[in-house]
Amino acid sequence: MISGSYRGTPHNDLVVATFAMLIIGGCAAPTKRDPASARFDGAGSQLLRVDSGSVMLGSTTTGAMSPDVLLARVRKHLASQNELGAANIVETYPDVAEALLLADSIHDRPETRFVARCRDRLAAPIAGGWHALLDHRLGHPDHYHPYVAQRAAWWRAYRAGEFETALGLPLEPPASAPAPWFAVEAYTLRATAALTSGHPDQAERLFRSAADSATAFDNTIRGRNQFFAALACKVGGRLSAALQLRGEAMQSVSPGQCTDPLVVRLLLEITPSRAHDDRWPHRRLLFRLGELEYARGAPQAALLSWKRAEAKLGPEPADARLRLAQADALLALQQIEPATALLLSLDRTPLRPEALAKLGMLYLRQGRVETGLSFMEQAVADTSPASHAHIHADYALAMLAAGDEETALEHLHAARSAFDRHGDRAGVATTLENELRFLLARNDRARALKLQRMLARVHRLETP
Repeated sequence: MISGSYRGTPHNDLVVATFAMLIIGGCAAPTKRDPASARFDGAGSQLLRVDSGSVMLGSTTTGAMSPDVLLARVRKHLASQNELGAANIVETYPDVAEALLLADSIHDRPETRFVARCRDRLAAPIAGGWHALLDHRLGHPDHYHPYVAQRAAWWRAYRAGEFETALGLPLEPPASAPAPWFAVEAYTLRATAALTSGHPDQAERLFRSAADSATAFDNTIRGRNQFFAALACKVGGRLSAALQLRGEAMQSVSPGQCTDPLVVRLLLEITPSRAHDDRWPHRRLLFRLGELEYARGAPQAALLSWKRAEAKLGPEPADARLRLAQADALLALQQIEPATALLLSLDRTPLRPEALAKLGMLYLRQGRVETGLSFMEQAVADTSPASHAHIHADYALAMLAAGDEETALEHLHAARSAFDRHGDRAGVATTLENELRFLLARNDRARALKLQRMLARVHRLETP
């Protein structure tokens, strides 16, 4: 990891390791579990999750994410008319979605068009042009065949370690393309070869060209390439230029809004470790990286990032917040005893209600109903649905499992209203799903039909 100084010479091992994260080809990332709160599956059910955003106790990290897997998961959500869930997958894995849309071959399928549409929705400041590019590729595939062949030749040389050869190979994206994404890719591939072959100045220029090409189409991709250009400056020993580029990139993309872990890793590489007065010092960056890794179903990686953040100085995030996050990761990894110890350590902190709620749900999952409900009741007593909707939603699930329908629905409806006021459509959807399961278990068809209609509206990305 880089220290607070930029002194030193180019280090190809570092560069290769960093750039291995750039392109998804041949790489895999853990899949993300769809966000959901505690789930009700009938009276007496113990399928209770630790909190609204955590994994089911006993579950483990699932298989690898790839363009094909992403497409299959989007297809599954669309088949159940859940556009919201499908869009969440694309938002969580924007890099995989990009790889899908730039693949050697592409087919005209509803799920592919949905991915392109989602990438356009996520783009800023205007539509990213992904759907327009998809239409053009499908209508004029012969325009793209030469570039696809050139790209394959580039990869053969690069994977063989022939970096100078790869740098000299032609990469000429089709001039007729209505969006710049193949041009951005061509610049980044050439820049990768330049940096790995020991030409950081050339790499910087190429990454700048990639960033310029993305201007007015997608600020995140623009900023990502500016970060890479800053890394090239750092590798070349040019501290001032690296910091200037970093500042420019931070105007394009915020780590707090970006869902691509690569952007955060790049910032960690180019941010001096002693920059305590910076808005995004190492401590905050590592916490954000852990959040993204956890969201992608990689609790072990998230735990490591949060442990590293804890070792860094700085006021944010507070130690209590880091311990709560680590407890989530440990629970996902089935490390119940250390997770419990961390949660108990939060008793005299502002996060006491969250810790109590997680402990309560944990004990309920273990069959310790009286203890679990006691912890949940303390958490609910110390909070309101407006400020802690997820706690009240989970308490409602505990009450449903305990058979107290009146209390359960009171808290479930209050939590749903709070989620709605906060614009948390996933939270609204989950409370509807949980109440729907309860009504179906009771064979209350009339009320269930009403909720199904409400849920269908929430699941649509754009309600009429």
